Amino acid sequence: MKKIAFLLPLMALLLVGCGNNDNGGGGGDGDGDGGGGNNPTYHLVAEYDFTTNGHTATGTELTADTAKTLFADSLSDGTDKISSVSDLAKVFDGNSTGGAYANTSQLVKMGTSSVDGAFTLNLVSGTNIKRVVVSAFDWYKKTEPYPVNTNSLLVNGDSQLAPYNEAGTPGDLTYDLATATDTLAFQADGAGTGGNAFGRVFLFSIALYSYN
Repeated sequence: MKKIAFLLPLMALLLVGCGNNDNGGGGGDGDGDGGGGNNPTYHLVAEYDFTTNGHTATGTELTADTAKTLFADSLSDGTDKISSVSDLAKVFDGNSTGGAYANTSQLVKMGTSSVDGAFTLNLVSGTNIKRVVVSAFDWYKKTEPYPVNTNSLLVNGDSQLAPYNEAGTPGDLTYDLATATDTLAFQADGAGTGGNAFGRVFLFSIALYSYN
C-alpha cells in the first residue's frame, strides 16, 4: 500500500508535464513560423512576368482592357486574380524611344516627361494581398549627366526609389502593406527638374503575396 500511495502523486506529475507540451510546438502564434510569430509566412498568389509574355509592342499605350490582357498574358506562376485594371495614366506595353530601354518590348513603361505613370489593380474580393514585389528600373541608366536616380515607384502610397545602376540591371522592390487589400495602386513619381520632374519607371515583373 505504501508503494502505491507513493506512485500515485508521481504519475499525476507526469501527466501534468505531458499536458504542458501540447502548445503548438514552441509558442507559435498561428503565423506558421513555429517561433513566436517573428517570421511571417507569405504565400505567392500570382506572379506576372512581362519579359515572357511574347508581346512585340514598343510603346503602345494601354487601356483598361488591353492592360488586363497584358497581365493575363504575363502570368508566370500562381492564379490570375485581377478582375480589372483602372485609373491608367500613361502606361505602355514596351518602350519606344529614350531611357534605359529604348525600342524594347516585353516590359511595362510608366509615365512620360509630362505625366506621372499610374494604374490600379483591382483583385477578386478576398484575395488579401499583403506583400508586393516589383522588378523595376529607373528611367535612365546611371551616367555622368544622371548620377543619381530621381524616380520612385509607389504602391498604395509606399514610395521607394527605383533601382539604378550603370548596367541597367533591374532590381526588386518589396512593399509590405500595413493592411491586406484587394486594391493595389501603382504610381511613378519624379523628383528631378524639367522633364525629370515626372515619374517614369520600367517594370519587368510584379509578384503578389498573401499572408497567414
